[in-house]
Amino acid sequence: MASRTSPEDFSSTKLVVLVADLTLYHRAFTKRTDQEMAAFLDRFFSMAESVVGEAGGRIIKFLGDAVLAIFQPEDAAKAVAATVEMQAFSQEMAREVGLDMKLGANLHAGPVVCSELGSGDSRRFDIIGRVVNQTFMLGRGPGIRLSERMYRLMPSDERSPWDKHKPPAIYVLGEGGEPYAEAGGSVAKNLQRW
Repeated sequence: MASRTSPEDFSSTKLVVLVADLTLYHRAFTKRTDQEMAAFLDRFFSMAESVVGEAGGRIIKFLGDAVLAIFQPEDAAKAVAATVEMQAFSQEMAREVGLDMKLGANLHAGPVVCSELGSGDSRRFDIIGRVVNQTFMLGRGPGIRLSERMYRLMPSDERSPWDKHKPPAIYVLGEGGEPYAEAGGSVAKNLQRW
């Protein structure tokens, strides 16, 4: 299939975007074999696939020790619940094999381009756009972070456990990695990008 070269060939749709990865992953596996690393990641990815799928989401891809997934906006609360479930499962998995790792996750919502990209055998479905980039920039480290837009999609009765950080507002559940740590770590720089 030929590549599309015109921006008009692509359209966007509103979705919830989830980025989740294992904090301290590289350090945890310094004294483990590559085979042990692969076995752990295979189990983690299988768990993520199951939890995200059961919540109505779709895994877009695995990137190293990270997961990129999407949900429909009306499933925002399910996306958050799935992320909390992934966090608990991943901590239990790490404890079972004596590793010190926790899940870090960012959730954001907005328009993204969903499309098959590339050509030949490497052609695959992916998501592209500012919302995807902003999801990665919400922060890093352990804990779950929601953008303001994502927080507003949550039912009011499910918002109380979240702590607000700003500007721009990021809502953190539990041990929150430092918001705005990406893109130079400067709040001012990140504000300009939003």
